[in-house]
Amino acid sequence: MAPANKSKKFLEKQRKAEEKKRKEAELKRLEEEKEKGENGVDGELNGGRNGLETENGHAENGRVGIREREREAGFRPRSGPVREKNAHIVKDLHCEMINIQVGKLEILRNSTLTLAYGRKYGLIGRNGVGKSTLLRALYNREIPIPENVNIIFVEQECAGTEQSVLQTVLLGDEEREWLLKEEKDLSLEKSGDAGTELEEVYLRLQEIDSDAAETRASTILTGLGFDQEMMNKPTKEYSGGWRMRVALAQALFCEPDLLLLDEPTNHLDVVALTWLEEFLLEWERTVIIVSHDRGFLNKVTQDTIHLHRQRLTYYGGNYDTFVRVRAEHRKHAAAVHDYQMRQKKHLQEFIGKFRNGHKKMARQAQARMKMLTKLEGRMEDMD
Repeated sequence: MAPANKSKKFLEKQRKAEEKKRKEAELKRLEEEKEKGENGVDGELNGGRNGLETENGHAENGRVGIREREREAGFRPRSGPVREKNAHIVKDLHCEMINIQVGKLEILRNSTLTLAYGRKYGLIGRNGVGKSTLLRALYNREIPIPENVNIIFVEQECAGTEQSVLQTVLLGDEEREWLLKEEKDLSLEKSGDAGTELEEVYLRLQEIDSDAAETRASTILTGLGFDQEMMNKPTKEYSGGWRMRVALAQALFCEPDLLLLDEPTNHLDVVALTWLEEFLLEWERTVIIVSHDRGFLNKVTQDTIHLHRQRLTYYGGNYDTFVRVRAEHRKHAAAVHDYQMRQKKHLQEFIGKFRNGHKKMARQAQARMKMLTKLEGRMEDMD
């Protein structure tokens, strides 16, 4: 690395360290002021608790607290006390009677979607059956998914802009960016209320571990094949394949509750692919993966969803397990089908022989015709 680059990197590191110290000092000062207020030292001036936020998200001074403003801005709790308070909210998904149609293509008909939180699913089916369309429908919430579930869908590369690769990944965390802007705006205000809100912002930034965000983003990008120099280049200098890696890094960095991946291995080399496999194995959130890479599905997925004839069928285990279980099922189905065909032939012969004969035999023939109709219905339903 050139001396100028080393000097620039050192100064940037020093600036960030000083900024962190400044925030910690400001937070300490605000906490001391709050403590004075709670002990009655400044009680007449600040109203006891200095206007800190209550459980309903509103500050005691009547102003809307930072958490309420976050909710109004569309951010869902992902860490800290608010997340712990909502930990009882189940993020397993179960949606029945789902119908999805795009143009003349019917993707799902009266089907059921069931996802256990934290599981990794492989979504498989023949080409053209609508796997990517189903992921897009999930992302667009065409299926009634609870609002407390964050969803990210990685299907295309990020845009090529002047923003650096690292900055593009960091900007994916919209809540953090919003909080940093609030911090900047409130720092310019002089009112006491602004100081209270600034404390709330600092606490929230601590809860989401904002100071470690850049390190975490860099770690993910390194795993996907970017060195430090590459991270600092604008995304517009990269091909679609590399920008796809940036989009994937951004999704992993944002840690959604439901991550949807459409052919994530297409632009990865062996090293990046291996890293992604290991990363997803440690991932504690729900993932649905569409991929033609059987090895990847076998390594990462715990369950398999088969999209076939507008239905979703669930199999425990990875892709190879699905293939084995389905082969056994088809073998059994073939044996049942052969038996039913023999039954059908026997019924048809009986009906043909006796339908116009003796009254008693004709009644039996009519009964056999009903049996034949039921049998044919069961045969149509078999997969």
